Amino acid sequence: MTSLTELRELEEINGYMDYWRMPRKLKHRIQDYVDQRFAMKVFNEKQILRSMSVALRAEAMRFKCRKALNAVPFFVSVGDDFTNDIIKFLKPEFYQPRDVIIRQGGQGTKMFFIDSGTVEVITDEGYSITKLSDSKYFGERCLLHPVTRQANVIAVTHCHVLSLLAADFHAVLKRYPTVQQLFVELQQESLNPSAYQSYHQSSYSTKVTFADDFYDTSQYPCQSEARTHKG
Repeated sequence: MTSLTELRELEEINGYMDYWRMPRKLKHRIQDYVDQRFAMKVFNEKQILRSMSVALRAEAMRFKCRKALNAVPFFVSVGDDFTNDIIKFLKPEFYQPRDVIIRQGGQGTKMFFIDSGTVEVITDEGYSITKLSDSKYFGERCLLHPVTRQANVIAVTHCHVLSLLAADFHAVLKRYPTVQQLFVELQQESLNPSAYQSYHQSSYSTKVTFADDFYDTSQYPCQSEARTHKG
């Protein structure tokens, strides 16, 4: 049931869109976002967490984010103290279908963990590389060293993700010399392309590493297998 407050907000939003004569497609996207929020699928997480005590806030964030970090072999291997500090810097983000999460050619500044939803990795040439969904991650190589994104990542469905800035990751890393040494070894290894195997293969091994997300696009489909991305 829509509350009086929600009805007023809808009326205000519709009035705003009409005033600026927004195109129908944009109106539909805005209305879809509002519908998702009213259906309690998009939360004002900052406000919710601020209402909790410090201890409860930390426990809630650990519970919420632990599954995401456990998908990455590196984070599993380094202990709870480090990962608990990393969790403090994870930021929730929400994307609608066809939103561009990562744009090919852009500078990589953060990695992403998929809480729910599906994304597609696709090049500007239209090569569909892979689709990723719940508990998968992408964009992690920017934590290893500065990178230029080699493919686009597009939301296929409504997506809730957590993002981690490379700058925040390295700020935490400086406080953990043992973990930092392990990471330096991983950085050196990443400079050798043969050290990486196919996407997510490392998720099933005991090797301490990130997966190489989608950076070697030369291995991906021939022209006949390409799907053109529109929009």
